[in-house]
Amino acid sequence: ISNFTVEISVPAFVYAPVSADEVLGEVRLLSGDKVFACATLLAQSSIEKSENSEEQSTLFDRIKNILTGWFVKWKN
Repeated sequence: ISNFTVEISVPAFVYAPVSADEVLGEVRLLSGDKVFACATLLAQSSIEKSENSEEQSTLFDRIKNILTGWFVKWKN
C-alpha cells in the first residue's frame, strides 16, 4: 500500500448554483503512472445561487473587505 498515491483533482472553488450529483472532481489511486482506481466526486445535494452578493464573494474578498473597513475607521 505504501507504493500507492492518491491524486485528487478539484477546482479551487465552485460557484452556485450546484446541482445534486453534479461532477465536482475526480480521485485516482496510482502506482507510478498506472491508474488502479478512479472515482468521480459528485455534489451530495443542490445549492441554489444567492442573490446576496456578500455570499457570492470568496473568503479572501470577505477578509479584505473587513480589513479595509477597519483601516478606514482607524484612519478617520
